[in-house]
Amino acid sequence: MKNTLILIGALATLTVSAQAETKAEAQAKKEAAAAKEKAEMLAKFDKDGDGKLSFNERAAAAKEAKKNAPAAKKT
Repeated sequence: MKNTLILIGALATLTVSAQAETKAEAQAKKEAAAAKEKAEMLAKFDKDGDGKLSFNERAAAAKEAKKNAPAAKKT
């Protein structure tokens, strides 16, 4: 009985640990995707090459995002 409880405790610990790693991996993937998207936006819209988007560059990016966004559902 004691060995069974120890085994159950060990399995529970491994399960919680595996879930934590999965959440960390998901967060890392999300951050990497955001960094990639930012780099792509800069490459496409940073016309003056200063490494950041000016007001006009942001407006152009927003216009394109709106154009490419799926149409809103009417209710």
